[in-house]
Parts: sequence; structure tokens; C-alpha cells
Amino acid sequence: MSIAPATDLEKLADRYVEAYNTGDYDSLQELLDENVRMRHFPRGVDNSGSRPAIQMMRDFTAILPDKGFSKRSLIKQVSPDSVVIRHVWGGTPLADVPGFGEKGKLIALELATFMTFAEGRLVDYQDFG
Repeated sequence: MSIAPATDLEKLADRYVEAYNTGDYDSLQELLDENVRMRHFPRGVDNSGSRPAIQMMRDFTAILPDKGFSKRSLIKQVSPDSVVIRHVWGGTPLADVPGFGEKGKLIALELATFMTFAEGRLVDYQDFG
């Protein structure tokens, strides 16, 4: 199994994960298409647009300051424009986060994340897990 990005598209997906983990919102803004759609199944997250997406990330950082992706076990380009990553997302919330976890208890969601890119920008993002 591959855990290191090999293709240009895998490297682009890896840049997204790194920017997310470090809270580099300028880099995230550059990577996100202005009409990006971001969804998380089965927790009901579904929003469109780079501004709402960045705001959602900022909101999660405020309540989960240690949030991030870890324990990658796969990164693979699965089509000319899409990458899948198998990893864990989590952190310890400062307050209850409905649908995700309770205050002070580590959240660790095993995810399959699908990212679709067009012209070097993320246009569709889906987490399953």
C-alpha cells in the first residue's frame, strides 16, 4: 500500500492535508475552487463554496484546536482527476460537537476521503466514515 504521494495529483491532495493540519488557510484558499462542495458521510456535513468551507474549518479549529488528519494508510490516484486517502481525522473537543464527539474525549474517525480536482483546484471533497 502506498502512503507517500507519488503522482502530481496525489501531491496536490497531500498539500491540502498538510495545509489543513497546520491551519494554513491561505494555502487552503488557493487550493479550493470557489464552488467546491465538501461533504462528510454519515454526519450530514454538506456545504458549497470556498468561503463557507474555510469558515467551517476555522470553526472546527476553534473547538478542536488539535484537529487534524493522521495515520495515513493509503493515498492513491483513482482516476485522471481524483485521489482517495485512507486516514484518521480527529482531535479532542473543548465542547460537545453533535454528531462527532463529547467534550474532552478524543475523536478518532477512520475515513476514506475522496478528492476531485480540476485545473489544480479542489472541486469536490467527500469523507466517508
